[in-house]
Formats: sequence, C-alpha cells, structure tokens
Amino acid sequence: MNYDLQRLKNLTVLVAEDDTAVLNDMAQMLSIFFKEVLQASNGEEAFRLFDANKPDMVLSDIQMPLTDGVSFAKKIRMIDATTPILFISSYSEGSALIQAVNCGVDGYIVKPIELEEVLQAISKSLRRTEIPKKNIVYFKNALVYNYATKVLTQNGLCIDLGAKEHALLSLFLQNRNRTLTKKEIVDEIWSLDEISDSAFKSLLTRLRKKIGEGSIENDKNNGWRLVLDL
Repeated sequence: MNYDLQRLKNLTVLVAEDDTAVLNDMAQMLSIFFKEVLQASNGEEAFRLFDANKPDMVLSDIQMPLTDGVSFAKKIRMIDATTPILFISSYSEGSALIQAVNCGVDGYIVKPIELEEVLQAISKSLRRTEIPKKNIVYFKNALVYNYATKVLTQNGLCIDLGAKEHALLSLFLQNRNRTLTKKEIVDEIWSLDEISDSAFKSLLTRLRKKIGEGSIENDKNNGWRLVLDL
C-alpha cells in the first residue's frame, strides 16, 4: 500500500496503553512518522491529553485502568465526531470491538503490533477525514449523524438505526432542500417490493422518534422533508 508518510510529519498522535513496554514501543515507532506522539497509560489521562492538545489521531488499548478504551472513545465522540480513533486489541476482545466500531471508532490493530498493519490502518482512517465536514449533520437535542460512517449519536451514545431507517435518512439527506413524495420514498426504499401504508407510516414514525419528532415535517399536499438544526 502507498502511504502518505510525508503528511504524517505534520500530525500529532495520542497513544493510550497501560502496558508500559507496548506503550514505549508504539511511541518509538510512531515518532519516526509523526510530528509528535502523546502518551497515556490509562483512559482518564488519555482524555485529559486529548482535550488539552486536540491530536490529529488516537490509538487506544481497550482494556485500561480507571477508564477503559471504549469509554474513552465515547467521551471523545461527545465532543469530537471526526478525529480518527483506532483500537489496539487482542483477538479475545471481539464484543468490545463490535461495540466500538458501531460507535464511530475507525478500526483496530491486533496485537502483537506490526508496522505494516499500523500504517495501513492509519492511512485508511486518515482518508476518511478528507471527507468534507458537511457530512457531519446536526439535529436538535444534541443528535449528530456522521454521513461518512453512518453513525447516529446523542451526547456520545450510539442510537441504533435499522437498514431501512438508514436508507430513509440517507434519502432525506440527499434531498435535504426539498420535499419528497411518497412515491419517491417507496421507489427508493422498497424498489420492486410492494409496501403497505402501515409499513410506510411505521418507518417514518420509527425514524422520527430517533432523530426527533420535529425533524421530519409533513406537507399533506406534497410529502415529507427533513428539518435540520442549522
């Protein structure tokens, strides 16, 4: 893979790991590529460093004292929806990884740490940050939708969306400046499938409850449109 190593020379990375030997090895390796490497041995210290320094990337172990990696990542997402977060994990931490990835963590690196894997994960996550910030959508009541990662959060907590709820929200976002008719919605969401009025209304109701009752307005003569907290 072609890595943009020159770009890393202008970036700061925060590494959180409670194993001193692993932390030192990671910091030494990353210092070759990054402008600055911040080090923390637990989640509380890591969040203080993040809040004070606003690093460009975070690498965090999952199992740490005081505040674990998942909780640390959720605290970041409460104040920052875009900074890449990568987990350092073991194969036995699969359930925690699923929970983390569903809450906007960009990926993970499996121990023992290999340079090639680290650079590959970093390169992939940095490409995502090149997506314009217009893809971060703000609703009322502290709801934030990351259009790039398809993650909806409220005060850092993930809100699960079903497949059709994702599809409907994406359709509204793609047409955020106009009203969508029932036919347009049905043709996009259900395609060739037949759909009852009750199923159609149920989908609208479920999405309304998750993104805010006032976020989808009904024009009885024309259809529905999305209302954002601009």
